[in-house]
Amino acid sequence: MLRFFTNPHKPMILALSRPDPKKNVTTLLKAYGESRHLRELANLTLILGNRDDIEEMSGGAATVLTAVLKLVDRYDLYGQVAYPKHHKQTDVPHIYRLAAKTKVRRPFFFLFFFLKVHKTHTQFRT
Repeated sequence: MLRFFTNPHKPMILALSRPDPKKNVTTLLKAYGESRHLRELANLTLILGNRDDIEEMSGGAATVLTAVLKLVDRYDLYGQVAYPKHHKQTDVPHIYRLAAKTKVRRPFFFLFFFLKVHKTHTQFRT
């Protein structure tokens, strides 16, 4: 996991889920990409199931993973975001321990904050 990061000593924001559109991983990634402060504060780790070839995956999963790759590129998040292709179920406790060692930041707090700011911003744009 740490091989993805330019500065592996930063705290880690961890999101572990299936690559399902309902999980809002792309919103988390957009919030991270648009916040210089958040990027300076922490790395982002996305554990989104296992994949070999995105083009061979089902529609929803392929859409989410393609969006993740495009957002990493759009915001130039190389060295700040980890999105490994494979993990084993037995790796999950190790992933949580690794995140805890880096003073893990919980994504739901940042996502909640981002959604509140985004909602307020869109209300005043009209």
